[in-house]
Amino acid sequence: MVQETSFGNQRYCNSVGSSEIAGLSVGVLLFESERISRRDFFSFASRRANTCLNGAAAAQAVDYENFLKLLSDERYNVCPIVEYDASYRPDKVNVLLRHDMDYDNGYGMLELDYSHGFRSTSYLRLHADAYYTIEQVAKFYQLLEKYGFEVGYHYEVIDLTKKGSVIDWNAAEKLFQEELSFLRQFFNVRSVCPHGGFANLPSRNFEFEQDESRLAKFGVFSAYKIPFSREVNFHYLSDTHDDFASTGLDYFRVGFGEARAGDVVEVLVHPQPGRWNYRSYRNDLPPALTPKIFQLPTTSVTLTTSSTSSASVTTSILTSRSTSSATSLTSQASQVSTLRDSVLDSAWQYLAAPITLCTVGALAFYKIHQRKLERQRSRKFCTSCKRELLPNTTFCDGCGKPIE
Repeated sequence: MVQETSFGNQRYCNSVGSSEIAGLSVGVLLFESERISRRDFFSFASRRANTCLNGAAAAQAVDYENFLKLLSDERYNVCPIVEYDASYRPDKVNVLLRHDMDYDNGYGMLELDYSHGFRSTSYLRLHADAYYTIEQVAKFYQLLEKYGFEVGYHYEVIDLTKKGSVIDWNAAEKLFQEELSFLRQFFNVRSVCPHGGFANLPSRNFEFEQDESRLAKFGVFSAYKIPFSREVNFHYLSDTHDDFASTGLDYFRVGFGEARAGDVVEVLVHPQPGRWNYRSYRNDLPPALTPKIFQLPTTSVTLTTSSTSSASVTTSILTSRSTSSATSLTSQASQVSTLRDSVLDSAWQYLAAPITLCTVGALAFYKIHQRKLERQRSRKFCTSCKRELLPNTTFCDGCGKPIE
């Protein structure tokens, strides 16, 4: 039996087995509604998901800085997902550090990554309205991209387009392309990952990438299907694991301890107060990041998204000439240059209007002056009495003599 529930001006469908969120039973959408209805629904459910999130992480919140101190050991090589090849080191445990921004803007956690010298990947949702919008966080993440961080797309296109239990693949692909194009207006998106849903509602987003060629069409690869160009021992650690909920940081200590030099460990950490302790930036301005020099790979990264498809995308990674052996003078010069670029970027928005007005004024003055000169060249004078005459006059009005 199916019932309808009204919420505001939108209608939603409650089916058998739907989950309870803050006392309100919600299930799948009535797909006769417009797309904005789905967006409102996800935003509504997200605002009521905190109790479910806290229940999923039953352990005491872990200090995130202690986690970063664990990664600071020299046996680890930490980098974003997209640098799975460019930054790989066979003599170290290669850690691909990833954050899924489900219910947080990520400012506090990424500020700690930055201050401890780690670069990571952040996957942003386009339907996390109750917590952040892309427009709100764009400047902060664009600045991080300049320092070699990665920004990816946390998609949920199947949950947004499926009709009951039937997946509308055409609608899902169209929405994926539309949202990816929108996100690429702000960031250089090269990898993606599916969002696992919210609260206790089931999600089928993972099915979108079962066909590996589907992502290849859009020039991206999945964080769950990294196309390594070499044979590696791969490990996956996530703070959604039950062992993390019960043992906290020991879960990661054991997982890292099992990895050996040359292995790759993908680590998923959610910026979530119920699981981690870190400074939270809600409605305040993002943290100010002091210019820092990061060691970046000097090679390009080739993203091959499918072994059966010839589609590939080659993306240049930001390069840096600074090395561990660089002199202090070179380091200071680089910091000054970075700070100068940052100041110019922020000042440009204030200089654009005055420069435009000055340019328009100069062009207007030039035109007026040219017309004045043309009028002066076209004036006629009598050779006898020097009287100014009209252009087509043949006899002088003053002395009556013909005009030569």
